[in-house]
Amino acid sequence: MSQSELLRFVKELLESLGIEYMLTGSLVSSALGEPRLTHDIDILIAVDQAAVERITAGFNPDEFYWSAVAARSAVAGRRMFNVLRTSTGQKIDFYVLPDDAFEQARFARRKPLEVDGVEIMAATAEDIILGKLNWARQLGHSERQFQDALRVYEVNAARLDREYMAAWVERLGLQAIWNRLLQSAEPFNAR
Repeated sequence: MSQSELLRFVKELLESLGIEYMLTGSLVSSALGEPRLTHDIDILIAVDQAAVERITAGFNPDEFYWSAVAARSAVAGRRMFNVLRTSTGQKIDFYVLPDDAFEQARFARRKPLEVDGVEIMAATAEDIILGKLNWARQLGHSERQFQDALRVYEVNAARLDREYMAAWVERLGLQAIWNRLLQSAEPFNAR
């Protein structure tokens, strides 16, 4: 199963169960910015305990590994659990939607996006940039996260909702890393 096929499988599973979701992370930043190799599928899901049981039941235990205890714990603590495809090492990271203003706002703004030939609900360019900058700062100034944010900014600069971004830059305390991004950026429409 290719990454695209796995992505389609996960999308169809979540939609068949009526679970609201949002693709995020490096698959989205690659689709909106500069493509790069990633083996993880990062999905934010709005679930309760019963829903997470239905999700994990959709993965054949002969092909996938997950911990039911970790999944239940993730829902209770609004954290992450993963499902691993044992034959390939492909990983799906399911992030349970936390009670956090930024995560709630970006989840509400999700839009359809074609990723690897799959139309899927995904984070917007603005929210990928903000999320990657926030991760970069939290991870001790991760250059990979910063570069992902920079490339998404450069490709989408002309279409970004700057008022929305400015408000969240301030609320999240991202001024320093945001200023670095603006100083480093060479938007495609300016090249």
